Parts: sequence; structure tokens; C-alpha cells
Amino acid sequence: MRRRIFAIFLIIIGIVLFVAGSNWRKIGNAVVRHESTNIVNKQKWHIHKPSQKQSKRLAYGNEKDKLSSPYQIWKYAHANHYPLYLAGYIAIPSRDVLLPINHGNSNRVLAVGAGTLKDSNAPAPYNEADVMGKSNYALCGHNMDDKYTLFSPITHMSKGENIYVTNGKQIFVYRKISTHVIPPTDIQVIFNTKETNQHPVITLTTCNWTGSMRYEIRGKLIKKIRWRQASQYQRSLFPRRSV
Repeated sequence: MRRRIFAIFLIIIGIVLFVAGSNWRKIGNAVVRHESTNIVNKQKWHIHKPSQKQSKRLAYGNEKDKLSSPYQIWKYAHANHYPLYLAGYIAIPSRDVLLPINHGNSNRVLAVGAGTLKDSNAPAPYNEADVMGKSNYALCGHNMDDKYTLFSPITHMSKGENIYVTNGKQIFVYRKISTHVIPPTDIQVIFNTKETNQHPVITLTTCNWTGSMRYEIRGKLIKKIRWRQASQYQRSLFPRRSV
């Protein structure tokens, strides 16, 4: 009898562990989405351009990105001793994406949203302007291997989907034109060129699930809209603010 009870107990434990093991990432990703939403609500529209001294403390570039578990990202999101300098927001309504864009791409920045890959005050070779609506606006974010969390949805985007970014003064609308899979060392895709100076683009990068390669999603600029002149729908894509 005792053996039978013990065997049933082991079976139950096995089932619990199996279910937990198959769902722990889904639960973790849900926690990450919750933290990102909290940051959006807290940051509101406190746009802040870091000073030259502050910029030097921020991380830039994407060839050294490392995989992070949901638990690690949760810890980074609560690392309040690393300040966040809000640059604006990115929205991809077709993929239900709304994320804050913060300057740099430190662990905390990427734990709560998207980060910039360049700055005129950043160390070489990333010391060039990364400006919405101009040349090659380059952002990065984490891929959590689902269709919902952080930059995971961009890997599923189709050609022609719209990408919206705003700095609170203007809304910039880009249309997705291509996806490429590149090695982490191919950093040239984020830099400004003569072509992008004439025809501005946005470049979104995120790692594949193994971390061995990067997705590079590119969109072309199709429209600039002053915030006050934007439609109700366009403004509704971002956190609410007074016009």
C-alpha cells in the first residue's frame, strides 16, 4: 500500500514539474510585459536627453548582446541605480507593440523596452547621431521567443507593416521593407550612409533565440506628423498626453 501511495505521489510530482517546466517561460514573459507596462506608466512623457557625461556611462552597440532569462530581465528592470533617459516610444499596432525607447542599451534599458544603438557622445564606433526621422534610426530590443514580449513580435513582421516612433513633438511613420538575418559582428547595418541621409530608414535589431545571429528589420520613412496635427488614432498609439 505504501509503495502504491509513494508511486502515485511520484507521478503527481512528475506531472507538476512537467507542467511548470513547459509554462515557466510563458509566466516569466508575462512578468516581463507587466514590468514594461509599469515603466511606460511611470515614465509618461519625461523626455530626457543625457548629457555628455551621462552618455559615456551608457552602453551602445549590439554585437555583445547576451541572452537573458525572464528572471534576469526582471532583476535588471528593478536595478534603479541605473537611470533611464527616455527618448520616446515605439508602436507597431499590427503586432500590439508599445515600448519606451531609452537612450543606450544597458541591461536595464533592454529589460523594459527598446534602446538606442548610437549617440554623438558615445564611444567609437557608435559616436554618431541616432535621431528619429533622420538617416538611419537604429534601435534594439530583446527577443523572448514568443509573439508578444519586448522585441519578439518584430521577427514575425510582414513587408508593408507600419512602425511608429515619437519623441513627443512629432510622430514618424515607417513602413517595413525587409528582414535579414546577420551575424552579431555585422554592425554596419546600424550606421548612417549617404543613401540613408537621402532616404531615411529605421533599423530594428534583435537576437535569434540561440543568440548566434541577429534579425535586422528595416523600414523606410513615409511620413512625419507634428503631434498637434496627428489624428486621434495616431496619438492613441502612445501613452496619453495633453496636446
